[in-house]
Amino acid sequence: MSWIGTDLGLYRPCVGTYRSFPVGELPALPDHLFDGTFSWLVPGEVRASMGVDPLPEALRHQVPAAFAAFFDRPELQQAVPSCTGCYWDVSASVIPGPFGNGDRLVRILADSQDCVLWYLHILSDGTHQVVAAGERYGDDEPLPPVAQLNSALTLVADDFERFLYRFWVENTAWFEAVSEERDERNFSPAVRDYLAALPKVFSTADEAPTELCADPLAEFFAELAADEHGDEHNVEASES
Repeated sequence: MSWIGTDLGLYRPCVGTYRSFPVGELPALPDHLFDGTFSWLVPGEVRASMGVDPLPEALRHQVPAAFAAFFDRPELQQAVPSCTGCYWDVSASVIPGPFGNGDRLVRILADSQDCVLWYLHILSDGTHQVVAAGERYGDDEPLPPVAQLNSALTLVADDFERFLYRFWVENTAWFEAVSEERDERNFSPAVRDYLAALPKVFSTADEAPTELCADPLAEFFAELAADEHGDEHNVEASES
């Protein structure tokens, strides 16, 4: 499983807009908070909010209840920031899944330039996970063959709430640690706890790399597919 994230300043460099990070090497998430209510996500003014995108009625009875509940609360959607201009982008209907056994995809989130798009992957047994790709699927976009779709998708989180928490805390951390250059003593509690598990890569006297890559990640996803084909990161392998 690989997380697709940005740089976190002194705590995690990233030469490029996004990079793949093995989830096992990232800070552990506070699993005790995840009960489907999203109580850890406090509505309020937020930097670079991802906005609001209502859940289409056609999807209401085809997605997990917690997922539907989140999208029924615009104040929660607005409480999630993005340092790369991501926005909520829910597909109008379900998309046939990569396993071809009744599983399906729902697009949920897109980068401002479609560099990365994230999808809810609803498995045939009713459970779900979150995957990402460098291509837009759904609505009027053509869908590739199942085998090609499977190789294009990367598993990033075990479920929607865990995906959302890591996305929220990492983007909040970027604003606090990189954009605002806060001293760690002034981090918000969630950011402080998360970054405490990441050793600083640079001393405070060094400069972290600031170069951003304008490439729409085609090379990144090609390398990811080549490196991870057939192992636990591949979406196909996650079902077996």
